[in-house]
Amino acid sequence: MQYKNNNPGTYDGKYYRVRIRERVDNEMLDWFDGMEVQVGENATVLEGKMVDQSELQGLLRKIHDLHLTLISVETLSE
Repeated sequence: MQYKNNNPGTYDGKYYRVRIRERVDNEMLDWFDGMEVQVGENATVLEGKMVDQSELQGLLRKIHDLHLTLISVETLSE
């Protein structure tokens, strides 16, 4: 199942892929506004563009606040 939020934003920055162990449900999608969310059987992948490291840290904080398990973070080529 794949979801795409309608507000991806337009700014200069880097693209990131963040993998989390749990499945993100529809109620949690608002927490990841601006990210492409791919929900698999055993994991969720978030992809999107971040302005800077502080925005990435904010995303990681959201994952922590939702008690989700971070698997990996990688920088993608543009």
